[in-house]
Amino acid sequence: MFCILVAVSKKNTSHLNDAKKNDKMENGSMTLVQLALRVIGIIVCVNKARSLKRNALGWGAFGFLLPIVAIIAVYCMKPLGLRLNK
Repeated sequence: MFCILVAVSKKNTSHLNDAKKNDKMENGSMTLVQLALRVIGIIVCVNKARSLKRNALGWGAFGFLLPIVAIIAVYCMKPLGLRLNK
């Protein structure tokens, strides 16, 4: 009798193990998507900042921390003009 209960309980929990595996796969793939978005954010922000003659290192850091916001912000910026010393 005990063996039957153990076998039934193991059979009923097998779907939970499959769900845990799926969650781990989803978390791993989501992490890769986030990392890819951050790398793209760095590249886009640094290239645009250089073309606008702005601080590429700062914009790269901003692009890593908040990629979507940084890309929008850097594309709204105007290039820095020449400064004349008086």
